[in-house]
Amino acid sequence: MLSKHFEYLFLALLFLGTSLIAVGQDEANKTEEESELPAAEVVSVETTDGVVLKCEWYPGTNAKLTLPVILVHDWGEDRSGMLPLAERLQAEHGYAVLVPDLRGHGQSTKHINLEDPLDHTEFKKSQIASAVNDIEACRKFLMQKNNDAELNIEMLSVVASHQTCVHALNWAVQDWSWPPLPDGTKQGQYVKAIVMISPIRRYKSMNMSQALKTPVLSGKGVLRPPTVAMFWGNEDATSDREARAIHTTLVKSRVDPSDFPAEDKWIHKDLFRIPYPTDSVGEGLFSDNASSKLAGSIGVLLQKKIVEQADDYRWIDHTKK
Repeated sequence: MLSKHFEYLFLALLFLGTSLIAVGQDEANKTEEESELPAAEVVSVETTDGVVLKCEWYPGTNAKLTLPVILVHDWGEDRSGMLPLAERLQAEHGYAVLVPDLRGHGQSTKHINLEDPLDHTEFKKSQIASAVNDIEACRKFLMQKNNDAELNIEMLSVVASHQTCVHALNWAVQDWSWPPLPDGTKQGQYVKAIVMISPIRRYKSMNMSQALKTPVLSGKGVLRPPTVAMFWGNEDATSDREARAIHTTLVKSRVDPSDFPAEDKWIHKDLFRIPYPTDSVGEGLFSDNASSKLAGSIGVLLQKKIVEQADDYRWIDHTKK
């Protein structure tokens, strides 16, 4: 048991060291090309249940090799708290990033069939749960960009903050619940990485207990389950307890990378836990001194786990014939 825990700690520290070095190099080697990044723009995305989402869209820079990311802000916040991360992911890695205001938050207050604006503070439990539809609407927006050869939806990743980690995990299970058609046409299974910042297992009527038991997250019977990574401040008692409980549930059934040769360990490691010495929670981790490299660490994680394995996630034209 001790050796197994040491293996996870070693890989986590190695990952952090790599990310800090990469971030330092990026900061030191800014070029004119960085100033020519595609400009961010505000776009509108409509959900299947009629909510008009306002989103910040950061186009990627590598066409069909571009990794797309959906950033989901904490409940009660708005997209502004996730924009620093979006800017870093685009500038340092060329990722395509979509950052929505969730329903009833920020500028996402319009419903096509209602006159009164949506207000998340007045939502009933079912309305809170329906925000899963917001992530799916963002996925459909990115699918169109995929079919326009602007990104690769097969590399799709989602980063969620604190309370909305429950939404992200439930959505990921929903995405993977659609098997390919008999002719091989994909209907889902696009998300390849789920990053959770200060995750909690329950929020209002929602919880992730059932999601954690599904094969896509437990890893049982799934050859390449999505990578799951958690970042949190371990000086906040609730954050520390919740993140460790989630990790304990998943590590029981995920593949142990120590069972593979050294050169293959990184490929088979798909569960990460990175605590920081801080009591900051959620998006507060981006500005806290103890975790100021969080954005760079997330970018490097996605780079190493997905982009560098691009041969396993080849671009596909999903345009319906």
